Amino acid sequence: AIVRKDYADAETLSRAALVYGGDNVRARTNLALAVGLQGRDAECAELFRLVHGQDEAEVLCNLAYVKSQRGDTAGAGELYKQVLA
Repeated sequence: AIVRKDYADAETLSRAALVYGGDNVRARTNLALAVGLQGRDAECAELFRLVHGQDEAEVLCNLAYVKSQRGDTAGAGELYKQVLA
């Protein structure tokens, strides 16, 4: 669904995978991508925190990637700057 850019469907499928398949890193990562690509950055970041724990740099890099995929290169650049600071 993500490849087709049907992010709402990707979100639904990822949530179902988490419910029926247990806590799965790949499903949670896909869910973070799906909600982030829909513009829900705060929820996206929280989901990446569940995947990456206390590694805030990894969370910010993943969120920056999502922003770049949405075409928000300025927002992505700001996050990358935070990581490098």
